[in-house]
Amino acid sequence: MVNASDTGELHLWEIDQGVSLKQVGAKASFFNILAILLAFPTVMLVDRFHPLRVTMLAALLIGPVQLGYYFFVHDYMSIMWLDCVKIPLYCLLSAASMPLTMQLYPKSKYGQFCAAASTIRSIVVAAGGVLGILVVDWLTKDSMLTDNYRYGYLWLGATYLLIFGAWVLAYYEWKKLGAEKSYVPPES
Repeated sequence: MVNASDTGELHLWEIDQGVSLKQVGAKASFFNILAILLAFPTVMLVDRFHPLRVTMLAALLIGPVQLGYYFFVHDYMSIMWLDCVKIPLYCLLSAASMPLTMQLYPKSKYGQFCAAASTIRSIVVAAGGVLGILVVDWLTKDSMLTDNYRYGYLWLGATYLLIFGAWVLAYYEWKKLGAEKSYVPPES
């Protein structure tokens, strides 16, 4: 489909991406079943290697995988293969999230820390979403094609690499405060 903007520019929209609703449903079913099957092994890994280490590893690997979507997605099967790599990493993050907070936050103020983290996470996600849209719009402003969804993967990849950096800082602080042997969460 082609349409003209109020400035007289022509925009080309790719309507048919060659993926049917049946394929989308089959893909979602497959990856939901895969996530269920991975639940127990990922929890075992979190217990064995500590939730902070698992979170750092998953964040480190998700960044390049998201960048891979930008460079390697060309059809339905290329998305499937990348999703096969990404889903186990998200399962690791999910399995590590609650034990991580239980081990890092002070027990006497656990509820307050969870509420604060949730509030901050919501603000960062909202601001990051708006900033991501602005960045993608800026990157594609001179493009004839308006379906430049791949830039969203660049944004996600860069975001996860920043998240990994934040977890590295948290890891060194955790090690400085005693790690597995004697860590006591700071009260303030």
